[in-house]
Amino acid sequence: MLALGTGQLGVAWGLRTPRRGAVGDLRSDPLLPLLALAGAMLVSASLVAPVRQLLETVPVGALAWLVAGPSGVAAMAVTRVLGVRSV
Repeated sequence: MLALGTGQLGVAWGLRTPRRGAVGDLRSDPLLPLLALAGAMLVSASLVAPVRQLLETVPVGALAWLVAGPSGVAAMAVTRVLGVRSV
């Protein structure tokens, strides 16, 4: 779930980020705060006990985190490099 979720967030960032402006600039990248919020919610599904109980998820190990983080970055980078503008 983590790798898929971060991959989807990476693709969303790659598709929706304007080509002009510095990456990370909130004026040129208004989606960035929303992606951060979505990422925090994804992380809370594994780390925050009440959220885990509500969603019936379990904590994941370090290997899952090591796969999940780079998958989002890789998805964003591939989307940007290929110049994909829609799915």
